[in-house]
Amino acid sequence: MGITLFVLPGPKELREKAVKSFGEYVEHVVYLYHDDFCIANNKSRLFTNWFCFIYSYEWIDGELREALPVLMENKDFDFFVFYKKVVVNGEVVFSKAPRLFRFNVEMLPGILMPASVNDLKHDTILDGWIRQDPHYDKS
Repeated sequence: MGITLFVLPGPKELREKAVKSFGEYVEHVVYLYHDDFCIANNKSRLFTNWFCFIYSYEWIDGELREALPVLMENKDFDFFVFYKKVVVNGEVVFSKAPRLFRFNVEMLPGILMPASVNDLKHDTILDGWIRQDPHYDKS
């Protein structure tokens, strides 16, 4: 059981860290050149039962990686929200980000959010973080 990982735009030199952070749970990687979240709506681009989006300047920590197999075995939820630490204007900011989606979830254009979010079951994961390269300030 694995993930189709969509790597969103950002510094190319950081991509490898983003992909490696998922360890053995990545089965297929697709590098995107713009924020095309609807690519997941084309089910021929998905090769696994789960898909995930991550920017090339982000990675998941070890605690979150260890939670992935448990999340993917879950039959009750359609997507999972992860906590995220980012740097904005030099300050660390905490937020939540929907990132891991079951195969059948349709995405909205231009925003990293499921199309029918109110009809889908989701959970926020308390184990681990999405982290961001400290030199990449999203301000």
